[in-house]
Amino acid sequence: MRIPPQLVWTSLLLAVLPLSACGPVHEETITDFRVEAEIHQDGTLTMSESITYDFGPEPSAGLLWELPLTVPESFLRHRAVELTDLDVASPSGAPAEIEGRSESHGWISLEIGDEDDPVTGEQTYVVSYTLSGALTTEDGVDELYWDFIGTGWGVHIDNADVQVTAPEIGDVHCYAGEEDDDSPCETVIREGETVRFAEDGLAEGAGITAIVELPPGTVEIPEADYVLRPLPRWLTWSGVASLVAALAATSGVLYLVYKVDELRKARGRKRFPKELPRLSPAAAGLFYRKERLKTEHLLAMLVSLEDRGVITSEPHPKRNNDWLFRLFAQHGSAAPRADKGVAVRVLRPSARYGPGVSRAEGRLLSALFQAGSDGDLTRLRSAMSRSDARKIRRELTREVTAAGLLQPVWLRGPAALLIFVMLVGTLVVPIAIRDLTPFNPTGLETFSIVLVALAVVIGIGTSIPFHHTRYGEHARLLLGKARKTPGKLDAALAVALGLRQNMLARVPDIADRIYLNDEDYLRRWEKSLNPAVRSANSSGSSGGGSVGGGGGGSRGGSR
Repeated sequence: MRIPPQLVWTSLLLAVLPLSACGPVHEETITDFRVEAEIHQDGTLTMSESITYDFGPEPSAGLLWELPLTVPESFLRHRAVELTDLDVASPSGAPAEIEGRSESHGWISLEIGDEDDPVTGEQTYVVSYTLSGALTTEDGVDELYWDFIGTGWGVHIDNADVQVTAPEIGDVHCYAGEEDDDSPCETVIREGETVRFAEDGLAEGAGITAIVELPPGTVEIPEADYVLRPLPRWLTWSGVASLVAALAATSGVLYLVYKVDELRKARGRKRFPKELPRLSPAAAGLFYRKERLKTEHLLAMLVSLEDRGVITSEPHPKRNNDWLFRLFAQHGSAAPRADKGVAVRVLRPSARYGPGVSRAEGRLLSALFQAGSDGDLTRLRSAMSRSDARKIRRELTREVTAAGLLQPVWLRGPAALLIFVMLVGTLVVPIAIRDLTPFNPTGLETFSIVLVALAVVIGIGTSIPFHHTRYGEHARLLLGKARKTPGKLDAALAVALGLRQNMLARVPDIADRIYLNDEDYLRRWEKSLNPAVRSANSSGSSGGGSVGGGGGGSRGGSR
């Protein structure tokens, strides 16, 4: 019987493969990664990274070290970070010359070592530098939100240790893992004005991100410099030229989409009423602020409750510049004030505090008055949990949805899925044209086809209101116009829409709410409730942060 030669070769290959796997295989690792960061009074940040890299027995030219010089703020806008005083040394005696340096696409890359003098085994490199623009202010809180160890190291890190020193340190949060992972760090130790984060082992592609909050006035936060989002690192200038040419091919379609959208908005202004939607002030503010809960919305709920006679306010008898809120005994029997902002729509009432109190307001009152019939900011801060904040946001969102401004959740999913499928389909269009027609698009032609198909999908997507309803889009315009005329608003809605202090002063009945004129009290209100509110907007993630979400974070590997 003749044995097919394919079977012979296959048998030999299967026999050799296990033998080839028996030899020792050494994987490169970082045995120790230590970062020392110091925040200075002038807002600069000095960093020292000690990286012990095990190259194994195979000779290597040295270390490749990279650092991003921009921090994402929005899709197109990045905050620029300036790097100075760069220095590289090697305590282990490895060549530490900067053999190659390049800055492009918002990154700096260093080739450390000497190709003519390769290294093996464990070598230690210390990279020191100073950063300007790393610190920022988020929701009124000065903070350093930084990827101290970036997720771009393609090897396992056996031991990771980060130490941050500042003139004064407030709250801290630390996350370890891959990008978008919010797992807390294993070790967080505070000693005076120094905080230490440690992790016993980081897998490939994992890093450490920390948020270090600073009390107001601790350091000077210089004005940030912003740049356009850098091009992807894989996109060269020749690719940019091709992309510009492809965009020109879609300009007509996009212009048509724009004109159709303007026509739809004009029809909406004629079709829908000119009055503000029937929402409570807090729900209106939540809707206007893109369904993100803010501390102002909680304050607006208290103002609205006081307007309706559910609670009263008075100066705190024991603390200066503080205020005490009391439950009205008859649950709102006092005559409510005229509402000049929005028509109140009460949904899913909270029976505990009377028929005129919604569930969202009931949760706020439960936290404020958990220990009796009076409460203050200190009690609210200790009682307001992240779960409470999430539930308040959920109740306010339900109110907005019931008013017809948001599509129901069950409809948003299929509509978003349809648009996603169409977006994915744009990548299939060039392949279909290549296979079904004699035309064979390549390069710029493929770009043009994809962008034209994408423009068509955008046109279809604008006609599918999968998030805001048509009335919701109209209502946002009305709320935006109302925000520009504070003299026609009541205090609760003015606060919920996020008016600043100089604009609040123009609200007619603002003088009746003395605590709304107390700038120091408003700042303490925001700082006290911001941690719980931020977690409500991040779907319950601890502290509202994630690995890879800040800025910086060196990365690299063997050359």
